[in-house]
Amino acid sequence: MDFAKKRIQPGSIISSDAYHSYRALDGAGFNHEYQVYDAKESPDHLHWLHTVLSNAKAFVGGT
Repeated sequence: MDFAKKRIQPGSIISSDAYHSYRALDGAGFNHEYQVYDAKESPDHLHWLHTVLSNAKAFVGGT
């Protein structure tokens, strides 16, 4: 909390998933908006993330 209060301006909007550590920012002078991620709702999202990471790994490895 000390880090957040020192580095985030009061009134800032913080967008995140519903991770419990970020919820602690509620009531600390910040506007916290979150959305619960549902893997069943958008399975294609993770597929493309894995594809990008796999391609980056192959590029760095010199393939």
